[in-house]
Amino acid sequence: MADIFPKVTFQGVTFPVEELIGKTLYAIAKNNVRSTPYVQANNILFTSSPGQLVGIVYSWVVKDNYLWWMLEKPNAKNEYQWVRHSNTSFALKSIQDQGAKTEKQKQEENKKKDQTWIETIKEWLAPTGETLKRMIPVVIVGIGVVWIWKAADKPKFKLSKLKR
Repeated sequence: MADIFPKVTFQGVTFPVEELIGKTLYAIAKNNVRSTPYVQANNILFTSSPGQLVGIVYSWVVKDNYLWWMLEKPNAKNEYQWVRHSNTSFALKSIQDQGAKTEKQKQEENKKKDQTWIETIKEWLAPTGETLKRMIPVVIVGIGVVWIWKAADKPKFKLSKLKR
């Protein structure tokens, strides 16, 4: 099934775009923050500096093959600004610290959701099964040693039968 949402990359780590909604973006490079999702000289509100809070992701749009983040202005509700996504523009650690799940984490989550209860039990028991496979020969040898020891302790005949 094809994904309906695009994926975005931050320093080589891929996220589903919906994971970024509500997350705060911090700049690690200069970014032109704009009043509209277009590259025009007259719509630049400001240029962010590395380490600066750029805004909280409210939504996104793909325009002219670029993903644009619609950001709530810091300390201003219902006022928005736009910044074009770039792999090297925003802090990855900050996004991860806010709980955004990577594409790989989401795939693993979905795989676990799709598992039947039998598959889940098999997954839980897999390490136990491997341990048991290694323990079976040890148990068999142990039983053999105990059996030989017990057999050696028993006399082979009773003395009372010899006195006749």
